Parts: sequence; structure tokens; C-alpha cells
Amino acid sequence: MKTITPAMYIIVILLLISALFSFNNKKQEENIIPCEEITLRCMLPGKIGIEHIIRNNTDYQKLIQHKNPYSDCGNYQLPVIDFNNYTLIGYVGGVAGCDFPKVTHKVTKINNNYVVNVEIQQIGLCERNNSITIWCLIPKVEENASVKFNITTTIIP
Repeated sequence: MKTITPAMYIIVILLLISALFSFNNKKQEENIIPCEEITLRCMLPGKIGIEHIIRNNTDYQKLIQHKNPYSDCGNYQLPVIDFNNYTLIGYVGGVAGCDFPKVTHKVTKINNNYVVNVEIQQIGLCERNNSITIWCLIPKVEENASVKFNITTTIIP
């Protein structure tokens, strides 16, 4: 019969502690970040599938650097945002379909990583393009934080 040495006890305890820390690291809490939707007008349509992370007023003003030529856009000013306290995130895209798509979005944070989940339900298979524009004001995102967009599209026949 084999005897268990003190060294084996130490190895087993270290393995258990290691497994415990590994389990705790995988069980990170996901926080839902509040999102205040805002409406921005007068921007020229750009490329489809553009993701925006705007952290300062200079980048914000570039959104309307070239305004739509509509008469009511001549003097349009973007809503004021306090970029010391907020970050503006946005998604501009489009899908085909026979009707306007159903779009939901949610911003979550795990540690210092933000994820913007956008779920798009395309209605039908018609070829027309339905534009999608989301602008979401969230509490300030730290400069060293990562922001990732997950765009999911499903087709409802």
C-alpha cells in the first residue's frame, strides 16, 4: 500500500486552489450599461456597417462636417454632449427586407471590455435597403477600455 507524503498533500492543495481561481476568473459578472438613445440628423449617408465610438467633441462635430443638402439642415447643430462624463456609440447600417427591420441593442461591460450587441431581424427577402441608425449615450468609457460591436442579423420570411 502506498503512503501519501506531505509533498503530495501540498500538490493536491495547490491544484485545488488553482482550479478555484480559474473557476472564479471565468465567472466574471456582466454589467448592463444604461443607454440613452439620441437622435442625430442631417448627416450624409455613409458606408453601411460603420461602428462609431466618439469620445470627444472634435470627432462628434465631424459627423455633420458635410451636411445633407436639405433646407432644414443648413443651421442644424448637434445636441450638446458632455464628453467628460459620456461616450457616444453608434452603428449605421442597413439590411434588405420587405419592411423595416426589428432592431434591439444592449451594451454590456465585463471588466474593462464593453460589448455592443445589435440584433437585427430582417423582414422578408425583398431587395430594398432599410437603413439602421443607432446612437447611444453611455457613461464615459475609459481610454484604455475596449469596445466591440457584435452585429447579428436573422431573416424572418
